[in-house]
Amino acid sequence: MATRKSAATCALAAISLISAAVTVAPTASARECVWRLGPDLVLIQDNGLRVEGSTDNNHVVGTVRYAHTGGDDWTTGTLDGPGGLTGDGSTFSMKVNWTQGPGAGTSSSYTGHIGNDKRILGSTTNNPGGVQTGWTSQYSAFCDEPPIKDLEVTPGEPLGTPAGPADNKPATPKAPTEATVIADTDIYDKPDGKGQRIGTLFVGETHPLMEPCRDDWCRVGQIELGGFEGLPNGTAWVYAKGFLTFS
Repeated sequence: MATRKSAATCALAAISLISAAVTVAPTASARECVWRLGPDLVLIQDNGLRVEGSTDNNHVVGTVRYAHTGGDDWTTGTLDGPGGLTGDGSTFSMKVNWTQGPGAGTSSSYTGHIGNDKRILGSTTNNPGGVQTGWTSQYSAFCDEPPIKDLEVTPGEPLGTPAGPADNKPATPKAPTEATVIADTDIYDKPDGKGQRIGTLFVGETHPLMEPCRDDWCRVGQIELGGFEGLPNGTAWVYAKGFLTFS
C-alpha cells in the first residue's frame, strides 16, 4: 500500500509541475481609431442654425460663420484660442467671438465628442445669457488605424503572447483618401439619387475624398463649381460603383 501511495503522490506532483508551466496569453484588445476630420466643418444646430468652418490637421482654422439653414444672414467670427479635436482625439471644442453680422458682439463655446456613427455630437453655449443648444456635425470623421507600437520587453519576464497564426493576420487597410475616375460619370449637389446634375467627371481624374463614402455615394473635392445649398463650394456627390477606384 505504501508503494501505491508513493506512486500516486509522484503522479500528482508531475501534473502540478506541468500545470504550473502553462501560461495563458492575455486577450488582445481591439485597436481604437485615430480620428481625422475632413477639411470642411459643418455643424447643424437644433435651433436651425448652420455653423461652417475649415479644419487642417484636426484644428479649426480661419474664420467661422453661421446663418439660419438655407438663409443668407451670416454672422462671422474668429477663434478664441485653439479649436478642434483635443484630449484623447475624439473630443471636440472651440470658442468663437462673433465680430460681424447680426450676432456681432457675442460669443459661442462648442463642446462635443465623436459618436458611434462617426459624426460629432455636442452642445453650444451662447454668451451672454448662457443659453445652450445641441448640434450634430454634417460630415463624418475618418477612422484611421493607430501606429503599431514596439513590443515592450522586461528582461527576465516572459513575453505576453506566443508567436503563432494570430500574429500573421493581415493589417487592417487604411481608409482611402482619394478617388480616381475609371468611367465618365455625372456629379450631383445631393447624394442618394436625390440631387440635380451639376457637372461631369472624366476618366483619369483624381479627386480627394472629403468624408467616408456611404451607400456607394461619395463626396469629392477640388471641383470648379459654384456654391449649392447644403454643399460646400468646390465639392460634389458622385455614385462610386463602376465609376471610381480608391487609394
